[in-house]
Amino acid sequence: SGKPWLTQLYTRLICDEFYGTTPEHGYGFGQDEDQGQLGSWYVMAAMGLFDVQGGTNITPSYQIGSPKFNKITIKLDP
Repeated sequence: SGKPWLTQLYTRLICDEFYGTTPEHGYGFGQDEDQGQLGSWYVMAAMGLFDVQGGTNITPSYQIGSPKFNKITIKLDP
């Protein structure tokens, strides 16, 4: 759309408004955790990474979002 900052705006909004531990957010009553898929999306979004194709492309393309952390270390299995 030519407006990459909207990815940052909306992923942060979703993280802040729709995730948590209260009954109306996150894993509370009436929520479907979807076998880890929603939690995994939250972790990626909280790290500031957003997969534009939704995991459907052979070669994923990530947008830089709005990380909730000052520093992130990812250790990959050699």
